[in-house]
Amino acid sequence: MEALASIFEWLREQEAGFSAMAAILVIAGVVFTGIRFLMGRRSQPVAEAATKPTADEDPLLALPTGPVVAVLPFENLSRDPDQEYFSDGLTDDIITALSRFKDLFVIARNSTFRYKGQAVDVRQLNKELGARYVLEGSVQRAEARLRVTAQLLDAKDGTHLWAETYDRE
Repeated sequence: MEALASIFEWLREQEAGFSAMAAILVIAGVVFTGIRFLMGRRSQPVAEAATKPTADEDPLLALPTGPVVAVLPFENLSRDPDQEYFSDGLTDDIITALSRFKDLFVIARNSTFRYKGQAVDVRQLNKELGARYVLEGSVQRAEARLRVTAQLLDAKDGTHLWAETYDRE
């Protein structure tokens, strides 16, 4: 019985982490679904970064043909600067979750983290990284409360496509 009690105690202690992971999965799923919906609404196929490679080109060097997404580092809005690792980890987890969708091309972490702490016009990311969509957001942690805000932007014209706030204990 003590082992079961210690397991339940551990689960209670990890509740914030589980909530954060659930938020990550929800954000990734909504972003993927939203992009797939937007791509389906277009009357003609769109090559986001280039056309498909020819037979004599190396497919590993070919540019993507589907939606290209850049996930900017989530901003730490907490008063505690030590929470910076949490917002960076959340960004990493979202990049990882989105990269599992074979229809999406997700810009690498190293390419997007160079914009950390900068106010960037998303149209600049379209030109510099070839990203059609940009996911940005913020994390605010205060005592036992966690708030994650995410926004999906169209990098061609800078418009908001979707936004959501997640509040958890």
